[in-house]
Amino acid sequence: MKNSLFVKIFLVLSIHLISFSKTVDELVDIIASSNINVQYYFWIKNNEAFLSTQKQDQTYAIWYYTKDRKWRPIHNGGAFDGFTATDKTFSSVVLNKENETIVIGDKINNDNSDINKFLDVLASKTHNIGWYFWITKQDAFLLSKANDNNVRIWYYTSNRKWRPIHNASAFDGFPLALKTINNINFDPISGVLKTGSRISSDMSDNNEMAKYKATITTIWSATHFPINFPRGRHFSPVIGMTHNENVKLFAVGSKATSGIVEMSETGGVTKTKNEINNHISSKNADFTIKGSSLGVSSSSTSFNFNVTSSHSYISWVSMIAPSPDWFIGTNSLNLLENGEWLKEKTINLKVYDAGSDSGDTFSASNSATSPRENITRLTTSPSDTDFEGGKHRSNDKFIATIVISKLEDASASNFSARTFYGSNCTTCHGSDGRGNTVIQGRSESVYMSILTSFQNGSRTSPSGMSRIFKGFDMSNLSSLAKYLSTL
Repeated sequence: MKNSLFVKIFLVLSIHLISFSKTVDELVDIIASSNINVQYYFWIKNNEAFLSTQKQDQTYAIWYYTKDRKWRPIHNGGAFDGFTATDKTFSSVVLNKENETIVIGDKINNDNSDINKFLDVLASKTHNIGWYFWITKQDAFLLSKANDNNVRIWYYTSNRKWRPIHNASAFDGFPLALKTINNINFDPISGVLKTGSRISSDMSDNNEMAKYKATITTIWSATHFPINFPRGRHFSPVIGMTHNENVKLFAVGSKATSGIVEMSETGGVTKTKNEINNHISSKNADFTIKGSSLGVSSSSTSFNFNVTSSHSYISWVSMIAPSPDWFIGTNSLNLLENGEWLKEKTINLKVYDAGSDSGDTFSASNSATSPRENITRLTTSPSDTDFEGGKHRSNDKFIATIVISKLEDASASNFSARTFYGSNCTTCHGSDGRGNTVIQGRSESVYMSILTSFQNGSRTSPSGMSRIFKGFDMSNLSSLAKYLSTL
C-alpha cells in the first residue's frame, strides 16, 4: 500500500491483534461514550463478502473476504495478507451515503484470472451496505446496519473471529451479547457512530439467566473395570464454576493449579474455591457450582446451578477415589449455542491424570511427581488399570456420564434475587456463590408467604437488610418463590 496511514490501519486486521483476552465489558469500554468515525463498508453479494473504504486520495479500495478469513485486495489495494497488490479493476466506485449503497462500474480487463470471478460478482451493480467496520487503536469492530433499537456490534478477534459484544446472537463459538451500550445512534451520511455509557454485563437487568440440573451416573465397578478395582470406590464432592471464555478450571496439556492438585489427590476443595473466588472477583466467573459426593454404593448424584448469558461456560471436577491424582470433570462447556440455551447435553466423562503423583494404580502409595507434568487423559499399563486415553482400553466404556438439562426459566431480566444483609443474618440466609447473600433453605410456599407480606406491607425489612430483590417486578411473586426454593 502506498499510503503509510492506510498500512497502519489495516495492519490491525492482521494476526497481531492482542485484545482477544479482554472481557466484553473491557471491549465495550473502548467504544462507549464516544463519537466514532466509521469509514469501512462491508456487504455480501452471492454469498461472498467484500469490504471497501475511501483512501486519502479519494479513490476507493475493495477487498474480498476469503473463506479462510483473509482480506484479499481485488481493486486499488496494496499487498496484504499474503496477496499481491491490485490496480484499479473497475471503471468507477461511488458511495451513496444517503441510500447506504456502493455503485460499482464496469470491470476493467484484468490479467489475474484468480480474482475475475469476484469482479464479475460486483461489476456494473449497486450493492447495499450491510455492515460498517471501524478501527480504534488496535481493536477492530463491526456494526450492523439498523436503527437504534436493533444495532448489533461485533469485535474482530486476533484469530479472525467475530465476537458479539452488543445486542448480537451467539456466533463463532462466542455466547450472545445482550445490550451493553446505552443510546446508540449511527448517521450513515456523516459516518459518525455516537455511543452512550456502558451497561455492565455483570449487573445489567438484561443479563439473561438459566437454571440447569446436572446428573452424574457412573458404571465404575469391578464388573466393568476389573483390573485392580479398589475397595471403597467413590467420587469426591463436585466443585466448579460458571465463567466466560477468558478462564479455565483445568485443561489437558496444561499444568494443574494448586486447587486441582488438592482436589485430585485428596478430594479437598478449599484451594479450588479460592481460585474460583479470584475468578469471580476479576469478573471472569459468575457462580460457584457445588455438588455432593458419589458414595461407595451410589451410582448417581445430581446438583443444580445457575448460569448467565455473560458467563455461559461451565467447568467442574471431582476426584475418583482412591487414586493417586485422578479425576473426572467438564472443561469450559458453553451452554449457549447460536443464541439459544441448550435444552439437554449428555457427555461421556473421561478420567484425567493431574500430573502431580506418579502412582500407577488406584491404591498406590503417594509418589509426588517432580517436576509436575501436564494434565493428561489417564493411560496406564494394562496390568495396572483398564484405562487408556481416559476410557476403557478394550471396549471404550467411560467411567461415568453427565446429563445437563435446562430447568424452568429463571431469567434475571424478570427479577434479581440479590440481597444485602448484615453478618447477623446468617441463621436464615446463605450465599449464592457470588459473594451475595440470599434467602435460601425454605419451601416454595414459605417464600410465597414471605414475599406476599413484603408486597402488602405487613412485613418490613429486618435490621441490617439494605435492599430487597433489586429491580424485581413484585407482580411476579410465584416465579421468584419457585426460584428461591431451588437455591
